[in-house]
Amino acid sequence: MIQIHGIDMDSVLDMYDDDMDIFVPILRSFIPNALNVMDQLRQHGAAGASSLADYATAVHGLKSISANVCAEKLRRIAADLEAKAKAGDFAAVQSGNEALLHEAQLVADSAQAWLSEQDLQTEPERSESDKTALNAETQRIVFAVDDNEANLAACQQMLKSNYSVYPIPSALRMFEILKHVRPDLILLDVEMPEMNGYEAIKKLKEYDDYKNIPVLFLSARDDAVSEQEGLDLGAADFIHKPFSSAQLLKLISANIPQV
Repeated sequence: MIQIHGIDMDSVLDMYDDDMDIFVPILRSFIPNALNVMDQLRQHGAAGASSLADYATAVHGLKSISANVCAEKLRRIAADLEAKAKAGDFAAVQSGNEALLHEAQLVADSAQAWLSEQDLQTEPERSESDKTALNAETQRIVFAVDDNEANLAACQQMLKSNYSVYPIPSALRMFEILKHVRPDLILLDVEMPEMNGYEAIKKLKEYDDYKNIPVLFLSARDDAVSEQEGLDLGAADFIHKPFSSAQLLKLISANIPQV
């Protein structure tokens, strides 16, 4: 059995249906994203109570990408500190930040060491543009909208065999792309800067051309109030992170318009 510090491989195999070809690129994406968030957490943690909102945003991102690789201990620590930051408890954030950074570094270092040992020389893949052209007439289009690069990578890996996936880093960018491409379904994160998922779906519903596109909310929020708010705004469904590729594919299949 593969051993990577802090990562539950049984959960990984369950989440990605025993397909390591899906998991490995997601793990590769996790490392630089985690290191980047760690730098942000060091800065915000040292800046004082005035930076708690920024700290909460950054640690939410770490919580989300930890779920993608089944780093459950890291996810739990991040979730706890996110709650404390949102509650304004700067002392608790200060006291817990070093433990969070230590665990994140252990997971990232162990993952990198494991990846470095692997012989990942495979047959060159088609470029994304080639694959898009090849599948344009046979694959349905799904927009994945999330400000977190690792989450976009995870969605793309889970769905690329079944759908033509457009990874989009913000809701504002989504509306720009909608002028040229009409998706069959939109996967929409809730917590994003500039325009969050709830604001984005409200705007979608204002346009006759977009209002009937099914929207599935993907969120690390696990409370009934958040889910009901999304459904009340017109979402087709709401799926909580982390989720398996089978769960996501089943939900998309149930909600994408049939041709």
